[in-house]
Amino acid sequence: GKTKLATSIAKAMQQAGFKESGACGRVSASKLNDKDILSIFEKIAGGCLIIENAGQLSAAKAEELRQTLDNNSMGVTVFLEDITADLSKFLTSNFELATHFTNLVTIPIFNNDELVTFGKTYAAEEGYEIDEMAVLAMYNKVGLMTYSKQENMLENVMEMIDDAIDNAEKGGISKLFSKRKSGLLIEKDFTK
Repeated sequence: GKTKLATSIAKAMQQAGFKESGACGRVSASKLNDKDILSIFEKIAGGCLIIENAGQLSAAKAEELRQTLDNNSMGVTVFLEDITADLSKFLTSNFELATHFTNLVTIPIFNNDELVTFGKTYAAEEGYEIDEMAVLAMYNKVGLMTYSKQENMLENVMEMIDDAIDNAEKGGISKLFSKRKSGLLIEKDFTK
């Protein structure tokens, strides 16, 4: 999700007129260690460069990047992407390079309780309440999502709730004879 977010920010900056409409490049730090940074900047002039796993950039490459940014007349915006601890360690040991980066975007990692709470809130916004057994079914589905390390967890939870709402609204003939309260999601809605 980090690279997708950086790409979206770069595109938004271009659409808003903060950047020229140059190309966006993406490279891992390990590959960048073997490349010439200036030639990359020339290729994507006016655009953006996303460096994945930036904490793996060698000291020599970090210094080359700093020098290129010091003389950046090509209008390239650089995004450093990595997990917070590795990026902090990298920027601390490369202080002069760190001065070129003015904004930090932290993407939170949600635990199962937070994802279920988000799902319950989303369901409430859609006009639905979730009974206790359905909450347990949600925990089960969220647990499977986090175990498989799916990206876009919030979108997946919203989709899960939307599917449960669709299942609740279908109901068929059994819905006619059901004593279920309107606007209530039950366990069966999450297991179809």
